Amino acid sequence: MYNRLPVLKKVKNKILATSIISLTLFTTLSILINQNLLVLDQFDLQVTLILQKVIPRSFDTLLSFLSLIGTFEIITILLVLALTKIKTLKNKLIVLGLYAVGSALELLQKIELIHPNPPSNFFRNNLRFFLKI
Repeated sequence: MYNRLPVLKKVKNKILATSIISLTLFTTLSILINQNLLVLDQFDLQVTLILQKVIPRSFDTLLSFLSLIGTFEIITILLVLALTKIKTLKNKLIVLGLYAVGSALELLQKIELIHPNPPSNFFRNNLRFFLKI
């Protein structure tokens, strides 16, 4: 019988490496922009305009749904559901610990780095699920 464990380990390593690289790039760019060390305002605007033109409106519902899935509340519900499937207490604690560390890092980054909202004409979310506070 074919042993899939080495293949799964390679896939997990690639996903982890991609995640670390993405986090590093995002954090580095955010810090550089926040410190005004790069003049990327026009670049950011141009990329956004190009993406708005290239991505058809037919994708708005799918992308809105993906945005909704990525909210803290939905991810927390999925975490609780996943924890019911995990058998050992050790693995549950590992998952909870990783979730807590990830949430803390995200919160610290959101507190430290100021990211103003884009102009309202860039919002294409067509789900009316989000609450206005």
